[in-house]
Amino acid sequence: MKSELHASIFIPSNTIDWKPNSSKMLFGGIVLLIAFGGAHYFLDINTLLGIIIAFVLWLIGAIWGLSERQIPNGDFKGQLFISEDSIKINQKTYTWTEVNNFSFKLLHFLGQELHSSTIEYFRFPTGGPAYSAGIDNYIYFTSRNETIKVFFRIESPKHKIDFSTLIKELYLKDRISLEKAYNGLNLPYEEIQKLKKLKVEVKRQISN
Repeated sequence: MKSELHASIFIPSNTIDWKPNSSKMLFGGIVLLIAFGGAHYFLDINTLLGIIIAFVLWLIGAIWGLSERQIPNGDFKGQLFISEDSIKINQKTYTWTEVNNFSFKLLHFLGQELHSSTIEYFRFPTGGPAYSAGIDNYIYFTSRNETIKVFFRIESPKHKIDFSTLIKELYLKDRISLEKAYNGLNLPYEEIQKLKKLKVEVKRQISN
């Protein structure tokens, strides 16, 4: 059975994201703390209430960041289909013989925890989110005088594993290079060596 990937295409927005989030609250709280603290120190103005409000704003942002889920700034439009034979973006198909300079990045799946330790959620000044929307994965290639970059959502751990399996199959079938495979999958050294040995074995079986 051939490996394949089916995923929703995500189109990032080109506009500023004005939706409130923990990062904005953290940054806003810090800016207000500096402003009110400076006014109190340099201008001798009683800004205690403002300082308290700014601290509460920062604290809310920090706590919110512990459980915040990333909100996509963009839209889901269309479907991406990748197989050992071709890449299909909505109704347009590119065979692998037409694909050049292929690269990709496989990062997070929907709901994946973004930080391993609690203290990282309070890092200055970025805050959350704590859980990914799974939309920072992408493929890039050129074909027919086109330059194509498509972001897509990975829905689950299994979906991520399925994509990893497909990429390894593409490497074994000489669709993509080893460097592209391990960079995109962020493979450790041991996994890279296993993949290279597997390629040698596949070549040996073909030659026999």
